[in-house]
Amino acid sequence: IGSYGIVTFDKGRITERRFEDVYTLDLPWDYPFIKGPQELHDYLLGEKQPWQFADSNWSPDFPTSARDAIRLYDNESGGDHIDGVLAITTYTIDELLKTTGPITIPGYDITVGPGETTLKLLQAIWGAADAGSPNRKAILGPFAERLFTSLLGLPPGRWSQLLGEAETFRQEGLLLAWFRDPVDQSFVAKAGFDGAV
Repeated sequence: IGSYGIVTFDKGRITERRFEDVYTLDLPWDYPFIKGPQELHDYLLGEKQPWQFADSNWSPDFPTSARDAIRLYDNESGGDHIDGVLAITTYTIDELLKTTGPITIPGYDITVGPGETTLKLLQAIWGAADAGSPNRKAILGPFAERLFTSLLGLPPGRWSQLLGEAETFRQEGLLLAWFRDPVDQSFVAKAGFDGAV
């Protein structure tokens, strides 16, 4: 996991959205030590490195990885109430941009269109003056904010186009979901977005 976001809903309204580089959470190692699964311990982490949120998605079974992500996030952050986990990739964002159209990121003079998300964001992150710092992914916040605003501002007729992309998201594994609530998770599993192995 390279980046993560916390999105809070209250009665159907988004009340908080923030997006961070995973290393702002994982470093420094000043939280309780959790030993990773034996495979990670033996081949990646070793004796001294704790199992971190960035490596929580080690399992090919998404429900397992989602539960691990919540546990490791809580360990490192001091605890928040997390109801569920959504996993997306930059290719998911490319699909969303087909509906919203290109997005210009405020403060960066960068416009990202469908098919450009990975390359343009990596160029901005690694081309920044502070490319080695924990703040190197500062562009993610304004980009996500603009994307959310564009998605939520779509006219009703365009929502059908977005819903039509759901099959692409499902077939290509571009959107995976896991929820603590068994009823919610049952709905996700029936729809084929659970990523279970």
